Amino acid sequence: MRRRTALVALVVLLLATIPLPPQAAAHATGPNLERLSFDPAPGDYTLLLRVENFKLVPHNASAGDTPGEGQIRYLINGFPCAGECSRGAPSRTDSPSFTYRHLVAGDNITAELLTNTGKPVNVTVVEEPEDGNATVDEEAGDEEIGHEDGTQAPANKTRPVRLSVIVAHRPSTGPLLSVVSGIPNAGDYTMRLNVTDFTLVPPGAEDVEEAVDTGHVVYSRNGVPCEDTCSDAPGTTDATTFTFRDVNPGDRLSAELVRPDGSSLAPARSQIITVTTPAIVIVSGPPMAGDATVQVRVTGFTLAAPGAPTNAGLGHVRYLLKPKGSFDLLEPRACEAGDRPSDTAATSFKFCGLDEGDQVTAQLVSGGRTVASAQPLTVTKRPEEGFVSPGIGPVLAVLLLGLALRRR
Repeated sequence: MRRRTALVALVVLLLATIPLPPQAAAHATGPNLERLSFDPAPGDYTLLLRVENFKLVPHNASAGDTPGEGQIRYLINGFPCAGECSRGAPSRTDSPSFTYRHLVAGDNITAELLTNTGKPVNVTVVEEPEDGNATVDEEAGDEEIGHEDGTQAPANKTRPVRLSVIVAHRPSTGPLLSVVSGIPNAGDYTMRLNVTDFTLVPPGAEDVEEAVDTGHVVYSRNGVPCEDTCSDAPGTTDATTFTFRDVNPGDRLSAELVRPDGSSLAPARSQIITVTTPAIVIVSGPPMAGDATVQVRVTGFTLAAPGAPTNAGLGHVRYLLKPKGSFDLLEPRACEAGDRPSDTAATSFKFCGLDEGDQVTAQLVSGGRTVASAQPLTVTKRPEEGFVSPGIGPVLAVLLLGLALRRR
């Protein structure tokens, strides 16, 4: 009796180590995205989603996929929303809300679910056949099965969990003003504006026609109009660019449309942005010797391609390598000819030929100067592959346990 009990326990443990087939883990209802926000219109728009049957978790490039969890990636016209589109916010996130900047009529905005390794999350749907002919869905690879009466059974098809919506036209609502120069950081910041349905004229201009939709821009810092304290240029002007000198974190920079008599337009005709502190953090975990991809998170900073106009808060990422035993930060070795340069607007970079003890890091560069650096990570030794596959370990442990119980 004792031996039989031990053998039953052994069988149960062995069965527990055998992975279930995919269909056994299927849910009655799969992941789904539902839009809660109103229809988008040109300008800035916050997309708010309800996520069902899926857990949003922060992205960790060193972790594998876990069924039922991952992130949302926000796209515009088929490409990740980055740079001015998101004002520096990452397009792949665990947040169910995302703000698109400067949308225009006809833009296609999309949200899609991704696994932690960046694969699309798929869901199985049942589609009823339209006629009595058996068909094969080339994308899903599932064939409809015919019944004896000539009708067709529903076909199971897979599709990515994705939600798209087109930005619609809307009638003009009068003068509009928006800041298009990105996130400001400490230093000299040049604010650039987009002004529509409003004619800018120099202060003091005479014989102004259509005074209701004509006037100037007033630039202010911390609620005080700029005179000679903010910039070398006057703060009341017809210019859509203005350079604030020596701004500090926490300063509130604003631009407002005013009429020739100095009267303000509606509050919607002004914009206020706060000077922030840029930060960059490596989120992909310690790299291992050999080839490794490093991913960073950037906050308080607007990424742009190298060579973009100099401006505090606008720049790119520089990936660097510190060889073991050296004090110098060097440009990483290229994996292949024509590879992406280490100065880039991308938030991920592949290092090749890393040795144990090397250090990798990343910096934010604006106008040729470094404004923030990530904490360096030390390259670890890649574990050696043994003669026993990792998946066999639990099975061997169960067998040894069974043998021990049998001897007893």
